Amino acid sequence: MLEKASRFSGPTLVIYALVVTFAVVDWVMMLDPHWFSTIWGLLFVVGWALSCFAFAIVLLAYLADKKPMDRILTKRHFHDLGKLMLALVMVWAYFNFSQFLIIWSGNLPEETTWFLTRMKGGWGYIGIGLIVFHFAFPFLVLLQQDFKRRARQLAALGIFILVMRLVDMFYQIAPTPRITGGFEHGAFIISWMDFVAPVAVGGIWLWWFLGSLSKRPLVPVKDPFFESAVSHGRTH
Repeated sequence: MLEKASRFSGPTLVIYALVVTFAVVDWVMMLDPHWFSTIWGLLFVVGWALSCFAFAIVLLAYLADKKPMDRILTKRHFHDLGKLMLALVMVWAYFNFSQFLIIWSGNLPEETTWFLTRMKGGWGYIGIGLIVFHFAFPFLVLLQQDFKRRARQLAALGIFILVMRLVDMFYQIAPTPRITGGFEHGAFIISWMDFVAPVAVGGIWLWWFLGSLSKRPLVPVKDPFFESAVSHGRTH
């Protein structure tokens, strides 16, 4: 059964990438009828993967001193997770810069308008903030090997990255014509719903996730790779 699941996992990643691409094109790109980007789906795939690793690190740091995880998790496990989070931070920045560079050099009004809108007023400050706090700051911090071995500090950075992921989603969605409504296109508007909606939806999801987590074993004892994963953490 596990062998079949392992063989199925590879093709499933391709299916997942395609599903995400079609979903975000329909949910987000269509908010601006003139906007188009061929890398749009991969931007969200990488962003969601980064969110997943950040959340996993926060959860594991919380469980690290509790049974049975206190006998399993080591500094090396967090070091490996930190390296993966660093890689995803870099890939997220690379994809965003690639999209910007290709579209800007093409100089097509239908595409460059999307960036011009997000370079003005408050959106411009948020864009600079994303460059500094979504990429530069986590990148420089995660380059430190000792930092990645400290579970609680790595978890604090994971929470910070999750907050920046919400800011990035706001930056992608909020300036679009179908969101600004009767206001001028690209108007800088912040509504109380921009704060309540993530807390409400995220709260429901966390309630369901933590409830499901408490009903299931934390350790996959029948996983054939489990022992090697534990021993990997004990080595230097």
